[in-house]
Amino acid sequence: MKQIERLRDWFLSEDKAYSRQAVYMLLVVILALLFYLFADFGAAGYDHNDPSVMFFVICMVLVAVFLVILFISHLIIFTVHKKRKKRQNTIMNGIPGGEGFAKIEPIKKGQSPDAKYYIEAAGGCKLLLRMTDIKEFERKQGEYNMLKRAHKLGVLVPEPVAFGLCGEGKHVYSLVGWIEGEDAETAMARMDEEEQYHFGHKAGQLFRGMHVLPAPEGVEPWAARFRRKVQTRIDLYVKHELFSEKGNRIVKYLRKNQDFLDGRPQTHWHGDMNVGNHIITPEGEIGAIDFNHWNLDHGDPWWEFVIAPWGKEPPAHYFTGMIDGYFDDRPPCAFFEALAYYYACDALSALCYTFLGSGPHTPEEGRRHLRNVLRWFDDMNNVVPSWYLKK
Repeated sequence: MKQIERLRDWFLSEDKAYSRQAVYMLLVVILALLFYLFADFGAAGYDHNDPSVMFFVICMVLVAVFLVILFISHLIIFTVHKKRKKRQNTIMNGIPGGEGFAKIEPIKKGQSPDAKYYIEAAGGCKLLLRMTDIKEFERKQGEYNMLKRAHKLGVLVPEPVAFGLCGEGKHVYSLVGWIEGEDAETAMARMDEEEQYHFGHKAGQLFRGMHVLPAPEGVEPWAARFRRKVQTRIDLYVKHELFSEKGNRIVKYLRKNQDFLDGRPQTHWHGDMNVGNHIITPEGEIGAIDFNHWNLDHGDPWWEFVIAPWGKEPPAHYFTGMIDGYFDDRPPCAFFEALAYYYACDALSALCYTFLGSGPHTPEEGRRHLRNVLRWFDDMNNVVPSWYLKK
């Protein structure tokens, strides 16, 4: 894979232009020599029916064809690359320092619809650039402002650098610092249980650090917002006749246990704190990336703990560490009551939206998540999930 990347860089990098020209000149000389030998064969009167002569001629022709194909393919690749780069430059027009970016690499990982790029600016400064359509301006501005607030609090998040319009006013961009490290989801595969708990504990403290900022004044109450969310999912469940004993149990639980919502506060939050957005730095710290909110930038802070992947088991030691770290090792009963209710809503979401084909998950993953949630919470008879490891 690395060899392919090096070959690609050699084909496309502007600072390799002279070495490419030298190689192409060498190829032209080899090609000319092959044609000379081919012509010389005919002039010397060699018998073309001689198998050894035919074999040599065929080899020369194949080499010549290969060299021609190599040259033409590079012309095509280089032309496409130049057009793409020209379009990229047009889109990036308006970004401070954009003309001096030494390296621009697309980032494919993640489910966000944003275009994301790893940037190396002049002097070796590493940045993350996100771009999206201008219609997302207000939402993206809210994300950027939340990032600025979190950074001022000393929370380990990407440092805000610039925000505004680019691409002749058709796109909105945010430019932030790059956090070196590895996402916790990947790193966890190499951790033992003690390490998982340790970094989960740090992640819980990170959550708490972001939740100290209260939501803006005058926002819609959380109870009204979340009751509407729950009712939307119940309506989908009924409309599409997704009835089952397990589904009915979840719906009954959601209808019966919603009173606690009236007392829940709202704070600023990250919005998508799945484990893939936790970054473990080389120094052993935990940071948060991808402030890409699917909804508003505020709500009940405890809702952020509903991050178990649909259809999969959560890493118990890491998730336990998050809860303990957030509450200084003393999680209250009220938290688990809220967690059970929010996971019940999440289970119904998984069932309904995978059935409708929304998002990357399959209907089987949605049904499996529903079964998992009921198992974790003992058919909603126990508000403490089975994956929480009590001391």
